[in-house]
Amino acid sequence: MSDQKTRYEISADELNNRMERQQKYHEQPIQRAVAVLEAALDSVMKKLGVDVDQDPENVQMQMDDLGIDVRSIDDPSMPKACGFYVFLHKNGDIIPHSWVGDARLDQMGQCWCDIQVFNDDRLIESGGIKIFGS
Repeated sequence: MSDQKTRYEISADELNNRMERQQKYHEQPIQRAVAVLEAALDSVMKKLGVDVDQDPENVQMQMDDLGIDVRSIDDPSMPKACGFYVFLHKNGDIIPHSWVGDARLDQMGQCWCDIQVFNDDRLIESGGIKIFGS
C-alpha cells in the first residue's frame, strides 16, 4: 500500500485542528450566548422571588408556587417574537410580566439580551460579554 492519500482522507492532525476550530469558532460562542440568555431569564426570576441557584426541579416548584409561567416563542398562542414571555397567575388571571429576547450581537462583538418589563414599561439590556475570542 502506498502512503498517498485520496482527497477524502485527512490526517489525525488535520482532524484535530478542524475539531479545535469548530469548538473555538462555533460551539464556544453559542455556549456563551446561551449563558447570556439564561442569565437574563434568571435575573427576571430572581426579581420575582425565585432562588435560581437550586436544582431545576426546585426552581420549577418555586415557579409553580409563585404562579410564574415561562413560555417560549414556539408556543402557537404567543405573538411572533424571539425569546421568552414570563406570565404571573394571580386570582385566576394571567398577567404578562416581561419578555426576555434572544441573545444578539452588537457592532463591538458583545452579546446582549433585552428584557422588557411590561408593568414598569422599561427595557433593560443584560449581558455585554464578548462571545468570540478569549
